[in-house]
Amino acid sequence: MIAEGTTSVFFEKPVGLEFRAGQFMEWFLPEVTPNDSRGLRREFSIASAPSHDYLEVAFRNGESAFKKALRSFEIGKEIRAGGPYGSFVLPKKTDRPLVLLAGGIGVTPFRSMVWEAQLQPTEHKIKLFHFDSVSSRMPFLDEWQGEWRKEIEIIPVVSDESDVWQGEIGMVSEELLRKYSVLSDSPIFFAAGPPGFVAKAWQVLKKIGVDEDDIRTEEFPGYQ
Repeated sequence: MIAEGTTSVFFEKPVGLEFRAGQFMEWFLPEVTPNDSRGLRREFSIASAPSHDYLEVAFRNGESAFKKALRSFEIGKEIRAGGPYGSFVLPKKTDRPLVLLAGGIGVTPFRSMVWEAQLQPTEHKIKLFHFDSVSSRMPFLDEWQGEWRKEIEIIPVVSDESDVWQGEIGMVSEELLRKYSVLSDSPIFFAAGPPGFVAKAWQVLKKIGVDEDDIRTEEFPGYQ
């Protein structure tokens, strides 16, 4: 358990597997009797970095047979997986800073990106804004409050004003982004999370004049 209602699972990294930070894989449990329309498989972003010697996925728990089976995995059990897939990745070029906007568990591809930039010190300049309702539900919060290279800035933000939280309170907004000077140096923006969050982030970015070519999005449509 890495946060309230949120689980992280680690797998041995198959020999020869290569992926780019931000990509996802398809995960299969053929022995599970499905209880929803999504059946025996799920697409999960790889939450670990390519430089880690393991694979990690993190997800909201949900009530599906698939996730219940995954949460009860015993050490040594195997899972089938396909991929990696996706172009929502850490750019190879480092000439422009990156602003990453994450809603809830949508932070997983960004977690891979920031750790890769941390472990393989590159010239990437990254600001990660991680939004969630309350601090107890925010995955990886302990990590965000740790020490990062000066080129990486992580800003956790909660929306519930009643939360016992000493950091930023609010939602994705023009005011918050301008407070952290995100428009300096012509950054590339990434947004990931529930469809509503991604739509709101897109709206805010367009309002402050960000070109569509500089906005990349990935939606996490369901948590069952």
